[in-house]
Amino acid sequence: ENTFASYYPKGNVIYINPVYLGSEKVYNEIFNKGILRNLTNADNILSTYVHELTHAYENMYYKKFHKGMDILKIKEENLIKIIDFIKENNYNIEEELSLYAFEQKDDISELLAEAYTRKKLGKTNSLVKYILDLYGLGDE
Repeated sequence: ENTFASYYPKGNVIYINPVYLGSEKVYNEIFNKGILRNLTNADNILSTYVHELTHAYENMYYKKFHKGMDILKIKEENLIKIIDFIKENNYNIEEELSLYAFEQKDDISELLAEAYTRKKLGKTNSLVKYILDLYGLGDE
């Protein structure tokens, strides 16, 4: 399997590939080849773990605070808010979050995961704070 890590929401399971993420030495070798550089904080092995845990948090967030509601509509509304915020402030998603976030800019789950990863690993900014505030994670 070439996947480094992934989250399966229906089973609430995070998959971490031990081939790539089992040791810091192997991770650094992969990072030095440039494979992971499009992720936020990719120079830190914990970034992948935090990213995938954020997907799990998002899943629990919707179940707790939006049970019985149209989750896709809520995600779409949040995505529109984020896109408007980016446009209003002339932000560059690649610089403010990551290349991966730019590539996945139509996926609110990936924007949230990249933003939370940046915050947890010490690289916050106004866009990160805005995204996290939508999910009650801004001041935690």
